[in-house]
Amino acid sequence: FVRMTAEEPIQWLKATWGGCVCHQAVRSPKHHSIWTWQIGADAAATLLSNLLPFLKVKQAESKLAIDFQIEKRGRPSTHNEKGHFPKRTAEMLSFEERCYHTMRGLKNHGH
Repeated sequence: FVRMTAEEPIQWLKATWGGCVCHQAVRSPKHHSIWTWQIGADAAATLLSNLLPFLKVKQAESKLAIDFQIEKRGRPSTHNEKGHFPKRTAEMLSFEERCYHTMRGLKNHGH
């Protein structure tokens, strides 16, 4: 998601990439309203893929997020006969944990 006090860039993101916009009103005259733009995981991966050549500071984090979404796309996304999603395998959990720790390391070290 992208969050800021300026509405125009948020509306441009929605018009360009889809998604949804939320507005959070102010509680005090000292503060500005907050506008938030949000898109789904697949759309976010597509957006990051398009932005990747232009990213310098967040390129490694973006690549990891894209890889994570590609991995998730390969998983069953339908409910089983009991109406539940299939349980994640040990391999899936291990991949998710590696992504989590890698992302934390990137954020902590600014790579």
